[in-house]
Amino acid sequence: MRALPSLGILGATVSLAFATGPAAAREPVLEADAAVLQQAREIAGVVVESRTMRPIAGAQVVIDGTSNGTVTDVSGRFRLGNVPAGEFSLRVVMIGYSTVVQTVSAGATDVRIELSESAIALDEVIVTGTVGGQQRRAIGNSVSTVNVVDALEQSAARDVSSLLNGRAPGVTISQGSGRIGSGPTIQVRGRSTMSLDSEPIIYIDGVRMYNDVNSGPPAGGLAAQGARSASRLGDINPDDIESIEVIKGPAAATIYGTEAANGVIQIITKKGASGAARWTGRIEQGAVTFRNAADRIPTNFFLNEAGEVEGWNGVRQEEERGTPIYTTGHHQAYNLSVAGGQNLLRYYVSGTLNDTEGVEPNNYERRFSGHVNLDIAASEKLDISTSLHVVRSNTHLGTDVGISPLFTMLFGSPAFFPTSRGFYAMPPEVPQTLHDNIQDINRYTGGITFNHRPASWYSQRLVVGIDYTADDSRALERFAPPEMAPFTA
Repeated sequence: MRALPSLGILGATVSLAFATGPAAAREPVLEADAAVLQQAREIAGVVVESRTMRPIAGAQVVIDGTSNGTVTDVSGRFRLGNVPAGEFSLRVVMIGYSTVVQTVSAGATDVRIELSESAIALDEVIVTGTVGGQQRRAIGNSVSTVNVVDALEQSAARDVSSLLNGRAPGVTISQGSGRIGSGPTIQVRGRSTMSLDSEPIIYIDGVRMYNDVNSGPPAGGLAAQGARSASRLGDINPDDIESIEVIKGPAAATIYGTEAANGVIQIITKKGASGAARWTGRIEQGAVTFRNAADRIPTNFFLNEAGEVEGWNGVRQEEERGTPIYTTGHHQAYNLSVAGGQNLLRYYVSGTLNDTEGVEPNNYERRFSGHVNLDIAASEKLDISTSLHVVRSNTHLGTDVGISPLFTMLFGSPAFFPTSRGFYAMPPEVPQTLHDNIQDINRYTGGITFNHRPASWYSQRLVVGIDYTADDSRALERFAPPEMAPFTA
């Protein structure tokens, strides 16, 4: 029996099988032989270029999912030892070539792997409103990008603020009100001041955009009648946007100056592409509702069947619960665009008609917008890009208070006065019926960009743009009907 271990080392499997002794004595020797055979397996081969069949030196060859790997020599050959029996995925990686994963069997010594050339991804460049772009790597994590095309496929968006809401980290969107045309407040990384403006600056294709949320209703005009300010950011049609980049923190101030301390929103619109004309159309229908209106509003003030305010009598009996005060508004939008061109000229043209009614009387918006982008290859060293965005809108902003809150307080008096029983503040439907705050907008935003490359190592860019807005805002106050004159209980 002492001869068995020496025979086991020699690997004489046949001799062991007939040596002698119980089966229990043979099993350890067979397991040892299997381990010896498994450790003896290897994989060898060569890595070459698919086009020229030249060997590739320095390529990394690794068994996928393990740490067993090697590097090809100057002849492109490799050899992997200590490979267990079975099939494995061999991963080959080389800079400048596409990664290849190939299935091989343990013991194969003539493996041939071909790699094809692949372009190396360079640093991503952020298009800015300054003279030159900035590398994303230099800016760091201060840039958030929203792919608008993918976002619109997931859900519809009424304006730019809807696209940013929940998609750009660090961006807070606060809606002004539920009224149609009201402007949201946008903050990047929170509020930075208690008294000054905290809104980020906005660029469209390198052209600075005016977005003062206080534009439109002047002091003492529509604002005095409780009108919410309209947002000029709503003039941009989401269907015309390719992507949105939000630059936050010190990186924004580094590129755009101290004025951009609150952040920068860079909007890149769609461009044309070489090829036949491609038409795209979209029809959108929807409803605007006020949820649970009956549970939120006093029911002792209503309009009659003729649509007139019946009175300010606060002690009248309540109407039947559930009587509707607000209506269901209708939203509809139609968009048609075409893109195409050739190598010398590429174009993108789009038109959108938007009609939205709110839940209150005198609150609706009708807007038409058109967008044109042209890319011209003037020469091998000069490219010209032009962009024009036109908006015409008519918005009835509605009202929040109707008249000054201080004036409203005059209708209240001490509780012990006999005439004070009941509710003597202005009913909510009175300002909605009597006041009509109107805003007509004609806006033209355009720019032209010259990209000049006088040498292979030098390029220069010139951007000229304008953002012109003609704002005609007015407040219409109707006279109250005779039955509204007495203030009796």
